[in-house]
Amino acid sequence: MRYFYMLTAGINTQPIMNSLMRHHELWDADDTRTSFEGTPHADVHDILLRFGSPDGDDLEAVDTPAMALLGAKQMALDILKLVNGSRLGRVVITKTEPGKKILPHKDTLGKYAEYYTRYHIVLQGLPGSLFTCGDETVQMLTGQLFWFDAAAEHSVVNNSADDRIHMLVDVRIDV
Repeated sequence: MRYFYMLTAGINTQPIMNSLMRHHELWDADDTRTSFEGTPHADVHDILLRFGSPDGDDLEAVDTPAMALLGAKQMALDILKLVNGSRLGRVVITKTEPGKKILPHKDTLGKYAEYYTRYHIVLQGLPGSLFTCGDETVQMLTGQLFWFDAAAEHSVVNNSADDRIHMLVDVRIDV
């Protein structure tokens, strides 16, 4: 496959999923990605765990209180270490309900997209949740970790029986 690569499977996602069940109030507390006109993410719900820097530095991200509340920091740092990354960028948990979509788009705007590489940890993924990038489609299942080419056009349709919940982890890879 050219647009997707599964790095590992069998990640224990239950602790974060348990925390998500206890903290419904975190969903959509910040709608930065989901509310602007023309967003491809209009059908999703987000929890921003690590996002924009208050000083306006496009390449910097800072932890939000939700990062500690959900106990997600260690998982993000484990990914950073696994891929030999040098810097942690944004970290977002995103939920796509059954029957909902993420519209086709490319993540190519600005220095940020060029600087960081995106990884998906599948916190909850069932057969029928389809992630398409370029001419390839995969079903990302619970406990899997994927790299994918975010600069290529990609989209999601959740035809599964339950929510598709992914943790997006952006990592700087120095080559």
